[in-house]
Amino acid sequence: MKSHYKVALILNDINWITDKETGSKHGGAGVVIRNLYLALTEKLNCQVDIYSKNISQYPYNMNTTKEFMIKDFIKHNNIVTLEEHLSTQNYDKIISMFKSPYFNGTILQTHTIKYRFNKVPMIIKPFRYLKDKNKIKKQEAEFFKYANSKNMIAISDIVKQDYIKNCSVKPSQITVSYPGCEQHEYNKPTQKDAISFGIVANSSINKGGHLFLFALGIAKIFKAKFKVHIIAPLYDKDILLKGLTKLFNLKEQTTVYNKQKNMENFYKNIDCLVVPSKNETFGLVTLEAMSYGKTVLVSNSAGSSEIITYNNGFIFNRNSIYDFVQKIIKISKIYLNDFKYFTELSINSYKISQEYTWESFTNKILENI
Repeated sequence: MKSHYKVALILNDINWITDKETGSKHGGAGVVIRNLYLALTEKLNCQVDIYSKNISQYPYNMNTTKEFMIKDFIKHNNIVTLEEHLSTQNYDKIISMFKSPYFNGTILQTHTIKYRFNKVPMIIKPFRYLKDKNKIKKQEAEFFKYANSKNMIAISDIVKQDYIKNCSVKPSQITVSYPGCEQHEYNKPTQKDAISFGIVANSSINKGGHLFLFALGIAKIFKAKFKVHIIAPLYDKDILLKGLTKLFNLKEQTTVYNKQKNMENFYKNIDCLVVPSKNETFGLVTLEAMSYGKTVLVSNSAGSSEIITYNNGFIFNRNSIYDFVQKIIKISKIYLNDFKYFTELSINSYKISQEYTWESFTNKILENI
């Protein structure tokens, strides 16, 4: 079959795309990069030349992929040299995972340094400023020089607005393409004596694990009935997580998981996934849970809140513990008192997830760069 496009894919580390477990270690960014590569080579039949600092020890599709060592290009920040080389290769598309817009087709997966700095509590901002000020200036300069002559892809509108505001990028230069998810067979929920909430709280401060347990504790005081499934590999070392569990007497209701290579068991054991992240450019776990037919409760600071509607999930205000608690209580009551409606939420959640595939994600990128 003839290749659709000849594509240059520029990465920091090829291991992210050639090994599923290695890619997952880098969180959502690694998962997105790996699935983009697989969609290019396996779904869209593109010829992909990979430019990377590190060459993988893992197997990959040799029929559609070439790899180049560009350590010296990146090490010396000699972007001009790399651009000159790329211009001689007659690529149809160039896709870059760098955090700066040196190339047409840069995918913006992380927030700007200034965005993260502005989210820091006021009491520690003076200390962070000393650390971040030069990085902020450098990033602003790079985007001023390159961005407005390039087309970029953001994985959510939250990310797009971040770069527009903090790096002065023109809105017309950024297209939003939401990530995809693997498809799973749908199973209708079965009602039990209490709803099971789930959360992935690998880094509890940013992911909101502590806030979640605090909100659950308050909801429990108001007689909400629930069980909790929490992925927290560092739970035993997290004094605050353990302290909140003890304070609100949540131990008997709580199941703690270590890091999961396969999330299927976790998703099948919950009824509603909660994503209370403080800084979350998208939040792939949202779509993953929806692909198992789970309803979701997502903070308005997570990019995945943009795919939540009134009939497939719930959004809460990250700056309002009151709103968070009220939504937990509301979902718990719907589950117990109106399970038919809860089942409708589950079905709609599943249907929405089917619209977001890695092939559609990749196609939109190719169409807009």
